[in-house]
Amino acid sequence: MFNISDPIVSRWLLVLICLGAAGLAGCDEGEPSADGNAVRLELAVQGMHCDGCAQALTNKLIKLPGVIGCEASFEKKQAVVLLEPKAATTRDELVTAIEALGYTVGAEAPVPPPGEQP
Repeated sequence: MFNISDPIVSRWLLVLICLGAAGLAGCDEGEPSADGNAVRLELAVQGMHCDGCAQALTNKLIKLPGVIGCEASFEKKQAVVLLEPKAATTRDELVTAIEALGYTVGAEAPVPPPGEQP
């Protein structure tokens, strides 16, 4: 069996999920997937200077309870986190973990009213 807390396994899991292999294609941020298996959060992260920073962030977040996948990107300045539907870890706890590594999390993008362009 696979150890989901292993960073390599979790990275491949995230890749498969992002490709839609687990039915998560089109999952909106913060919303459960169509099959109810995960909640996807995209967090804007400032302060990463290299791929090592992104890997350290991924390694930290993947260890939190309820996190089933995580991919931090230095180039995109973001972390994409997949949580179990009723995960014990909240967005605030993710932010706290990110800030503990010395990075900052940007404000969430405002959601425009229906029918208006962002």
